[in-house]
Amino acid sequence: MPVGVIKVKGTLIGPTHCDVQGAPTCTPTTVPCFLGVYGYLGYPKAWMMFQLQNENLAGGAFVNGTGEIFVETTNWQLVASNVP
Repeated sequence: MPVGVIKVKGTLIGPTHCDVQGAPTCTPTTVPCFLGVYGYLGYPKAWMMFQLQNENLAGGAFVNGTGEIFVETTNWQLVASNVP
């Protein structure tokens, strides 16, 4: 990506393929789905709102070093951003 394009990246912690696909009611005993989508969908949704609707409140979650995604360590790791 060009330097001037704002971007964020993060690595999910522990999801299975079925978790990310959208099985919201699964539990730790529902193999192959362990956590469901709720731990993972909030930030992608916020990013789309920020980018497609110019929703600055949602964009605040990605501000470099201080955004909420940087302190949410239950489901996300290795987060990087150049959002001012």
